[in-house]
Amino acid sequence: MADCPPYKIAVVIPKYGLVGGGERFAAEVTERLAENPLFEIHVFANQWRVLSDRVTFHKVPWITFPKFLTTISFAFLVNRLIAGQGFDLIHSHERIFRADIFTMHGIPHRRWVEDVRGKRLSLFDYGTCWVEKCLVTSGCCRSFLAVSSLAREKFVEQYPNVGGGAWRFWLRVLTLSNSGSISVNNGGLRCESNSVLMRMNRSFSLWG
Repeated sequence: MADCPPYKIAVVIPKYGLVGGGERFAAEVTERLAENPLFEIHVFANQWRVLSDRVTFHKVPWITFPKFLTTISFAFLVNRLIAGQGFDLIHSHERIFRADIFTMHGIPHRRWVEDVRGKRLSLFDYGTCWVEKCLVTSGCCRSFLAVSSLAREKFVEQYPNVGGGAWRFWLRVLTLSNSGSISVNNGGLRCESNSVLMRMNRSFSLWG
């Protein structure tokens, strides 16, 4: 076990441990994972609140003026910072260009602007929609976690051809044996070697 390197996980969220349901969820998941020595947790954020000494933080700058570059700049810079660091898993809570798991905390941005807010898309909205489309349709993101059935339905409606129409909504299970090997399944997040169990389906619905 001592010879097995930790499983490197990158967590992406603009604001970590601050106000907001998405921020609290990301922080809780991350801090609980970080309790296990088999995981090496890195958080990539623009702002954060340190909750423990078990998480390594990386500052991600973004361009806030002009505003339409905010989402695009964060997505570009965070992927550039992550590249080449040998991460085994990238879990993003934000629209970026590349991730292994994308937690969708709401409906597609276009649907939010046009259907919910009843507004026309601005340059900022077009930029955000573009980044979202790149992440969802590029094929680089293997798993999607929707926080509600509504989010799931709206993403399927907005992007009906993802995976040939076969969307995969799940949160992968990373099971580490005592020998340090890793197996991937569905349904929750389990680390058997240290009795760390996180059942995401207590708070979220999973689809496979």
